[in-house]
Amino acid sequence: MVAIYSSKGGVGKTSLAFSLAQDLNLGIITNDRCATYEILKEKVKYIEGVMPMANALYDLGGFSTGHVLDVLNEADVVIIPVTPDFNALQRALEVIGEIEADKVVAVANMLENEEEYTFIKSSLLAKVTVPIVPLKRSKLISNTLLTGQSARVLYEESGLSKYSYRYIWPQYEALLTLIQKRIHHGQAA
Repeated sequence: MVAIYSSKGGVGKTSLAFSLAQDLNLGIITNDRCATYEILKEKVKYIEGVMPMANALYDLGGFSTGHVLDVLNEADVVIIPVTPDFNALQRALEVIGEIEADKVVAVANMLENEEEYTFIKSSLLAKVTVPIVPLKRSKLISNTLLTGQSARVLYEESGLSKYSYRYIWPQYEALLTLIQKRIHHGQAA
């Protein structure tokens, strides 16, 4: 089970959740009613009282209530997207403090340049030890929502798409690999 969580809006959580779920072949369960998921309601299950379920990616927003914390603590992997914004960093650190840090993968999301990644990395690592995966700002992730297709399908669509997504694809693929390793490690434990 994979969970992606942020109490801070605008960090790219929903786009990233949809993309990862498609590429990891997981169902999507959310407590976050948003217009995006209304368009894709055949692929997303909305539930009010969140309960842990296997083979699912949980897209969780809002405050870390008891139900949300239950899912985060049950998950094999908890992805926390963070942008180079003080509020996003502060909220990410708060969540990491509430769950087992060894489950966390921070995603330095929607990066414009290397300095933003360095800022996020140094800010987080000053307080916690978690893997941090950079993801450049790219249309690849948001296009998964627009098309309903996985990032892998969009990347492999043509030579032009491979060229267009050439900078983000290795980063995204590294994130997928890290999550898959964590899932298998969690299932073996």
